[in-house]
Amino acid sequence: SRYMTIEVELLVANWRKSFADLGGCKGHNYIVHHAHSAGSELTLQALTYLSDEEKLHLIVFSYGAEGMIPADACALAINYVHSGDLVPHAKEQRQSDYVIAAINKQPTPGYNIKVVDDGSRAPKGRRHLGRVYELWNHMSDCHPLKEGYLSGILDSQSELKAWMTQREII
Repeated sequence: SRYMTIEVELLVANWRKSFADLGGCKGHNYIVHHAHSAGSELTLQALTYLSDEEKLHLIVFSYGAEGMIPADACALAINYVHSGDLVPHAKEQRQSDYVIAAINKQPTPGYNIKVVDDGSRAPKGRRHLGRVYELWNHMSDCHPLKEGYLSGILDSQSELKAWMTQREII
């Protein structure tokens, strides 16, 4: 059996309690989950512990994460990234290539990635990966890039409404 961190265990337990409170995974019972930064990484891990039925009743919006939630991981998954965010530029592993592709307006097969950009930028050295540790001190200046991610949060409401309307839920 795999090791499950307490954070992932609590997230899975919270989702399952929410499903129970809704009367189970049936009909139009959906949980909407918002995750930011490292919380998106925990969300990605927690998804592996859900049944296929549970995943079909979970909607995830991720903001400013290095690890992207795959489009087919749940009922709806949208990843918002800011073009000036340090996190996707500082990590050269896993799905970071998809983030860079999205920022460069290239296709991201298997991932629904939306780029938000309010004109703010991370510190100038963000592309120099050798200086990453120095840049973490400036994290509050460049992450979560409040105004840019606020537009992502507002967009997620529109995306959710459109998704629900398309499925005749509302």
